[in-house]
Order: sequence, then C-alpha cells, then structure tokens
Amino acid sequence: MNRSNSFIILILYILIILIVYIIYYNNIDKFDNVLKNKTAFCLLTRKPNIIWLNFLNTFLDDYDVYVVIDEPGDYSDIINKNSKINLIQISDEVCLENGYYNSDYMFKPVVSTDRAYYYFNKINNNYSHIWFCEDDVLLNNKDMLISIDKKYKNIDFIVPGMEINTKGTSDKRWMHWNKTENFLPLPWAHWIICLCRISKNLMKKVDEFVIKHGKLNYKEFLFHTLALHNNMNIEIPVELKESIKFLNVWTPSNITPNITYNPIYHPVKDINYHEYIRQNIINQTKISK
Repeated sequence: MNRSNSFIILILYILIILIVYIIYYNNIDKFDNVLKNKTAFCLLTRKPNIIWLNFLNTFLDDYDVYVVIDEPGDYSDIINKNSKINLIQISDEVCLENGYYNSDYMFKPVVSTDRAYYYFNKINNNYSHIWFCEDDVLLNNKDMLISIDKKYKNIDFIVPGMEINTKGTSDKRWMHWNKTENFLPLPWAHWIICLCRISKNLMKKVDEFVIKHGKLNYKEFLFHTLALHNNMNIEIPVELKESIKFLNVWTPSNITPNITYNPIYHPVKDINYHEYIRQNIINQTKISK
C-alpha cells in the first residue's frame, strides 16, 4: 500500500470517528432519557383535566407520562399546551376489532383501561413497567411512586391488595366472580387496581389471553389471576394498602395533610380536592421551615 492510499484511509477513519461523535453528542439527551425512563406513568381518565395535567408535568423528569382519554373529542388545544405529556386516543372500533374490550364491563364495552392495555401491548411496548392510575386516586406527589419503584425494581405486579379464591364459589363481598366466564382455571384472585404497576411480562400474558379468548376479562380479576398462574412476583406495599379502598369516601375533612408522610388515597372523586390537599401540604411545609 503506497503512502497516498494510507493517508486517504487515515482521513476516512478520522471522518468516521467525527461523524459518530457528532451523532452521539446531538442525541445524548435522548439516550439518557431512554435509559432513565424505563417506567411509564399512565393516567386513565374520561377526559383531560387541567389540574391533573399540571400535576403530571412535575413527573416528567422521572417518568414518561401518558394520559389515555375515554371520551372522543378534539383535545388539540390541550395537547398543544402539554406537549411533553402523551395524550392517547384510540377508537372503540380499533379496540373491538383487536379484542381489547370488556375490562370494565359494568360501564360500557370499551373504556379507558381497554384503550390503555391495547396501546401498551400493540403500539408501544417499550417499557419494563407501567403505572396505571385512575383519575380518582389522590397522589400528593411523585415521591411515593419513586420510592416504591426503587424498593421493588423487578416486581411484576404491584397492587393495593389480593384475595385468592380456591373454590370458585361466589362471595357476597365481591360481586364479580360470576363474570370470570371460566376462561381461567382455579385458583382465581382479585382486588381493585385503581393504582397498580404492571410489568411488560404480565402485559404479554394479557395479550396472549386476548389472542386466545378474543376479549379481555374484568380487570380486577384478570391481572391478579394471570400473575398468580404464571408464578409472577406480586407485591402489596403498605403505601397502597392502607388508604386505597373501594367503599371509603375521602374528602379534606378526613384527610390530614402530613408533610413527612403522604399516603395515596382512593377514591377522591372531586379533582378539586386533589389540588386543595396538595396545596395544604405545601403551605404546612413552608410554615414548618
């Protein structure tokens, strides 16, 4: 090889290194973001609420945030004002055609949970874990979720509780056992999942269930039972267990703001209470300083 050819090869080698460096440098934030946000937070709601959206903007450094909307409509103005939050709309037709319906049969065939499960299984299955949160769950801040994530990194299913049914008989305490349709063998399990974290592995099992049976089953039964049957890791943190209830009614009158420990409450139906209680905690923190 003569000297001129060696020089050309050297120049090409240097150019390749420079190009790779420039591409990496220009995308380093994107790489960091992918590595950091392996967990998504998904709000399930009938329609976007400005109080929730303002609150979710505080999550963006730690989670990729999604809001799955149940009610059809033009939300372009809200989407434009909250460009870093992913607002997801999926039609009834798409969910029905793909078997993603019936997760909350008491209301209507397709609700926000059906749309969310379809989205994270069929469109965007990039996350190792996803927090699903109904909009009547009161979170005082993101810190409790971050703490749970650090404590239970590899758990498949984080939920407020779990009850196992080994006999298949109906129980007056839970009215949905007769809706299992015997798609899954015993034992069965259930609990409310108004706030839960679900792994990619468990989401895959849900997709396999849909492919086999052509539809979802009631969400408070399906996830617990699939996790149980597949020997997945299930965790019931005290932070979720103690104040996430079904029949309780939480209002400012029976929630005591605490600046050192702020549990997660359900249900708090009036979203204005969410903002009011969070502001009380901020005010108490300022006073304590």
